[in-house]
Amino acid sequence: MKVGLEISFKKNTLDGGFYLPLLESYIKYEPYSFRKNHTTKAWDEKKHKKLIASLSQEDSFGVMSKDNDLYSSTDTGTKNPHRTVGIIQEKELFFPSNSEVESIINKEGFIVAYLYNEDYEVVQNTAYSNNYSHRNYPPYILNSLKGAPYHINEFGEKQYDVKNNPGKMDLIGYCWLMAACRMWFGKPFFEIVPKEKILNFTDAYEIKELENGKVFVQLFEKIEESASAINMEKQRKWRKWLDFEKLIESYK
Repeated sequence: MKVGLEISFKKNTLDGGFYLPLLESYIKYEPYSFRKNHTTKAWDEKKHKKLIASLSQEDSFGVMSKDNDLYSSTDTGTKNPHRTVGIIQEKELFFPSNSEVESIINKEGFIVAYLYNEDYEVVQNTAYSNNYSHRNYPPYILNSLKGAPYHINEFGEKQYDVKNNPGKMDLIGYCWLMAACRMWFGKPFFEIVPKEKILNFTDAYEIKELENGKVFVQLFEKIEESASAINMEKQRKWRKWLDFEKLIESYK
């Protein structure tokens, strides 16, 4: 199972001084290629670590493996872009503690962070199952699409309508939105959803306000069980409580 960490920051708040320590502390897979802006090269550890250290606030990059692992950052292509940072790798290599995530996000400009089951997220967000047929997902992950509307397209394959899936990941101009296993919210997020609204959600495994004013939400106990019926229902309730539809419409 792959785990993802997705973090949204305000624009022009990150550079190589942030990216390189994150690489050295958390990236445990074997890199295969490196992309800076629009140029991709075979991975060269010595050369590309120096390049990462020198990245400006405007640069985008990606460190990819042959097995769908990824460490990347870019400004989103939205009307009001933000800076997104993502790490995806196998749970055996990457499952940061709450304190580790809170150390990563302890920076000016932090908006929101999600620690999530990436296997589940891919299936919930992909309309065409052929797009992930090369990955060996267990039946309980694939069964999370049971009941999702679909039609048979011109190629004779199922094309799912994923917009109402509980595990859907939505990009708005302000940040990413999702109902993840573990979530952290910073002061800028409270400009679109009041802190009290988050704290008053009653169906989470744990919700607490941190000493620095951020809010931590653990929606359900085990990230491995993101696709269970009970946890998918919690995701639906979370999306409804924060009114994702309104946020998507207001900040698209």
